[in-house]
Amino acid sequence: MEEKNDKDQLNGRYEMIESLMKLHKCADCPIRRKASRKPRSLFARIHRWHATWWPGWKLYQAELGVRRAKAVSNV
Repeated sequence: MEEKNDKDQLNGRYEMIESLMKLHKCADCPIRRKASRKPRSLFARIHRWHATWWPGWKLYQAELGVRRAKAVSNV
């Protein structure tokens, strides 16, 4: 029973991550791109502040880590 509950939680988390990534598109965020280009700019400061409280950013980073790990294991 516990194993099924864990799988349900993982599936729910995956669906939430996918919907957040489709809705907010962190990879295409203009503030994130400007912040990456100029790490000492106002946009970078706004992005760092935004990333501290927005849970979607943390989910996005976690998902990127999972995708990188899968890519490395497939090589």
